[in-house]
Amino acid sequence: MTKLFFRFYLGAVLACAVSLTAATLYLSDFYTKTEAKAYLRMTLGLQKSIVSQAQLHNTAPDFSDLENDYPFLISEIDLNTLPDDVRKGLQQNSVHVALRASLFQSEVDVYYPSYRENKALVFEPNTNFDQPYNQMLLTLLVFTLLGLALMMFYLIQPIKRQLKDIANIAQEIGQGRFNNRANESAPAPINQLASSINKMSDQLQKLLEDKKVMMGAAAHELRTPLARLRFALDIARSDTEPTNTIKQLEAMDPDLDQLESLIDEILLFSKLSFETSKPDCKKINIRPELERLIEERAVFYPKLNIDLNVPVNTFVYADRSLFLRAFSNILNNALHYSKQQLSITCLESTEHINIYVEDDGPGLATHLYKQVLRPFFRADQSRNANHGNSGLGLAIVNNIMDLHSGTISLEKSELGGLKISLQWPLTDTDNKPTTQEQK
Repeated sequence: MTKLFFRFYLGAVLACAVSLTAATLYLSDFYTKTEAKAYLRMTLGLQKSIVSQAQLHNTAPDFSDLENDYPFLISEIDLNTLPDDVRKGLQQNSVHVALRASLFQSEVDVYYPSYRENKALVFEPNTNFDQPYNQMLLTLLVFTLLGLALMMFYLIQPIKRQLKDIANIAQEIGQGRFNNRANESAPAPINQLASSINKMSDQLQKLLEDKKVMMGAAAHELRTPLARLRFALDIARSDTEPTNTIKQLEAMDPDLDQLESLIDEILLFSKLSFETSKPDCKKINIRPELERLIEERAVFYPKLNIDLNVPVNTFVYADRSLFLRAFSNILNNALHYSKQQLSITCLESTEHINIYVEDDGPGLATHLYKQVLRPFFRADQSRNANHGNSGLGLAIVNNIMDLHSGTISLEKSELGGLKISLQWPLTDTDNKPTTQEQK
């Protein structure tokens, strides 16, 4: 934190130095000319006094006495030693002002005709008179730097405390304590850092919770088909009749299919949970894809009325395989619970495209809407994996929507059952994910 203070302090000092330098460059010409006018007024009366006193007493004045009372060094020089422009100025104007300006200093020399021929009086700045002024400037500079340091120290203390709090929160998160939260009311941009830390904590907590659930539930889900396979295999070994053995081996096929399906869903859910890269999104025409999914399954539900209200040429940008997997899971769920009616509707707004899947089944209690999106959760606890429900279907859909920056929500359907809403967000104008195109 000491380094941070010195960086802030040096930055402030450099900013002040640059500002003063720029102001000096901008005002130096104006200041030099103003100073020259002031010197000219002060020296004019002094020159006249010197000349009149010399002519009156017919003696050379003592310049050293005058130098103690005036901020000038006075000398008398030969006109022939002066530059041409100075001699010309004295001849035409009886005075010549020479300006010598640099970045941090400006000097004014004033030339007058002397009381003797071919001589000139030169008035130069007396630096001895500048010493108190320079000491005052130095004192002012020291106190300014000290005041700036105190101000920076005062201003940096809240930042120091806030960054220290965020560092402590990060350590807490690193040790697995995700309940602590960084203060998001801090000034920008620290509040953005705190918000990012909190979001990271939430994501890590969710990942760890999902991992724990996966480890416990996967073992439980795999145990049932494995037990049945073990039982069938033991019977096949103990039966000496070849025909019975073959029947037992054939009976193992459904359990193997179920086991394979369960493993595939576990692997897909795990992959989606830890996926960090963006999905390979492409333009998908929704209606043909949904028609194909419905056609493949409708044969198993001949008495079910399926109403597809999706406009022709309605497009969405999504990963095709994940899009199909999400709707397969939702459609399978709706088909399983529907009694007579199933409705699929698509509505497009300026910001989203919304797809609704509704059924007239038994529905769900309101307090279960969020829980069914968790892995291995079954609303009907009497059902088990033998009934075709692994408890991962909607959890996989939830992860797919997260990857596409979309949302899934559940509510009661007007048909009497459950209504599942998928909301796909729009992107920028160049890659608008949904359009209504006319043939």
